[in-house]
Formats: sequence, structure tokens, C-alpha cells
Amino acid sequence: MKKQKKRFRMPTAFTVLILLTIVVAIITQFIPAITPATAADVIMAPIDGFASAMGVALFVLILGGFLGVVMKTGALNAGITAVAKKPNGKETWMIPVLMFLISLGGTTYGMAEETIAFYALVTSTMVAAGFDSLTAASTILLGSTAGVLGSTVNPFSISAGVAALNTAGIETNQTVIILVGGLSWILCYIVGVTFVLRYAHKVKGNKAASLLTSEEWAEVEKEYGGEKKPEADSVFTLRQKIVMVLFGLSFVVMIVGMVPWSSFGIHLLTTPAF
Repeated sequence: MKKQKKRFRMPTAFTVLILLTIVVAIITQFIPAITPATAADVIMAPIDGFASAMGVALFVLILGGFLGVVMKTGALNAGITAVAKKPNGKETWMIPVLMFLISLGGTTYGMAEETIAFYALVTSTMVAAGFDSLTAASTILLGSTAGVLGSTVNPFSISAGVAALNTAGIETNQTVIILVGGLSWILCYIVGVTFVLRYAHKVKGNKAASLLTSEEWAEVEKEYGGEKKPEADSVFTLRQKIVMVLFGLSFVVMIVGMVPWSSFGIHLLTTPAF
């Protein structure tokens, strides 16, 4: 009986981080301007890292739990579903609207993997409107990518990066970060929307313009072309609407808290000294 060969599996994020720590420690042995790292430094690196960035670590953990609760209520999925059902014959307008909402989630809290639940719904709507599945996938994927690339207050990248720079003694200007991130977000969004809309207009009513083959078109229409029954969690209930309002207010508070108001001469939100 032949032994089945083990397939290669990508290492976890923790494995990659540990390997990078070891590589950096080895590099320090050959740079005379800095103190060489010891084995104890390598072992203590994760603990020291958490200790020096305890604030941002707790922030990310709490925010992750908060997002988990919001996702569990189904409010986000129901909200996107409600938007996807609105066009009523004007599905082309759904592309920029959905891309903006998804990119907004990307720039504020790194919305990316959370969009997986939207693909089936958006694809059904797009195929019914005469577009192909690539139009739907591009709407979601490029929307989230534009937001994450142009992160403004995304705690999983911006906050962690700022904390790392501050720990290294490098001062950061949160205003500049937000402005640059916002500009990058808008530019990436415009480029993404332009690309998807141009492709969507080519494909609508002309299957030959699609990048899908005829066999792939047939599979897509078989899977998504029929009438889809509304799912139970697609109804946007009052409780879910309240959750989304609280969700939005929470990020408003986070954004207000991260802006360095004192640099604009506004000291209303500055903690008074007693």
C-alpha cells in the first residue's frame, strides 16, 4: 500500500512571524552599529511586543469581538441584501453604490473576508440583469480592496502600524495618515468603479464580450439564473437596523477619537489636567 504524500500547506501567521523574528535576530549579528540579538531576545520578543503595544492589542481584540457580535446578528448581510434588491431594473447603479459601501467598510475596519457572504446574492442579481459573474466578483473584490488599500482608521493596519512606529521612536501625524489614506481610498475607488462599469457595459447584452467561456456562462446561468427564494436572514429587521445604527455610531466615535484635534487648535476633546 502506497503511502499518500503529504501536500504542502502554507504556514500559519504565527509561524511566519516567528521565522521573521529569527531571521531579523540573525541579521543583527552582522550589523556592527546595533547590539546583536541573543537567544533570550528571540524568545522574549513576542512577550515584549505585547507588553509595549498593550493598548493597540486590547483595542484590536475588543474591536474584533465587537465585529463578531455584529456579524452574528446578520445585520451587515441583511443591509447589503436590502441594497442589492433596491435597483429594480437599474442594476448598473448598484455597482458604484455597493462598491462604495464595501470600500467604506474596508477603509474603516478592514472589511475583506466578511464579504464572502455577499458573492452568491450579488451574482444572482447581476446575472439576472444581464451581467456575468465576473462583474459581481469584481464589484465586491475591488470594492473591498480599494477600501483596505486606502485605510484611514483601519485598526488592523493603521493603528497597529502607528503603534509600531511610536514604539520605535518614530513620531506619526494622524491627520496626515487619515488624509493620505482617504485620498488613496477615493482614487482606488474611482479607478475600480470605472473598470467594473466599463466591463459591465460591454458584457450586458453581449455574451461574446465576457471573459467567460460559453461553458462557464452556461454553468453560471444554471447556478444563478433562476429565481432565487429570499433567504430568511435577508429580511432587514428593526433590530438589525438598530444594530447598524450603533455600528455606524461606534465608528464615528472611533474616528473622532483618532483625529489629533489639538493640532487644529481644538481642545474641547482634550483630556483636562487635574
